[in-house]
Amino acid sequence: LSASLRRWESAFLPGAEGEATAAIEELLASGDDAEALRLFAEALEPSLAGGGTQFLQQLARTEGAKSRCDAVWYGDTIAYGCKTCGLSSASCICVFCFDAGEHEGHDFYISRSDYGCCDCGDVYAWRRSGFCRHHPGPRKEVDPAQLLPEATRRRAQLMIPAQVRRLTRRFEPSAFPA
Repeated sequence: LSASLRRWESAFLPGAEGEATAAIEELLASGDDAEALRLFAEALEPSLAGGGTQFLQQLARTEGAKSRCDAVWYGDTIAYGCKTCGLSSASCICVFCFDAGEHEGHDFYISRSDYGCCDCGDVYAWRRSGFCRHHPGPRKEVDPAQLLPEATRRRAQLMIPAQVRRLTRRFEPSAFPA
């Protein structure tokens, strides 16, 4: 697999994409879901081999990578609700996002929450006007794929369709005993 991907990435030789796709299909066809997932992650980004997280941490710090807050809380936690910005009575944001947002003059409240997640940057839960400066929400002018390194993006173009085909075959009616 690695040799096929390297050949396709470095040389863009005619036929190399087909060779890489065939190698991917063969490896993913093993039937072992855990092994297929490991191979998928490793081929998509080699630094993910062995559970390495440095690539993911670096990607999360890339400018424009996070359009939503990922704060989740359990236990007694302070959260803010804003009747002006929230799209439902359950919508809330974390203290960090509230402090970094523009809520002056809004109808907001402070609450204690046993569990929840921050809705900042989520267009289905919060109005854009209430997003903080750190979580602008999805932007049409930004293609998230462009935030990936070029080699990872090219690998994804091969790997994701192959993985989808594998999963589709796995859940075909003929795959289940009668």
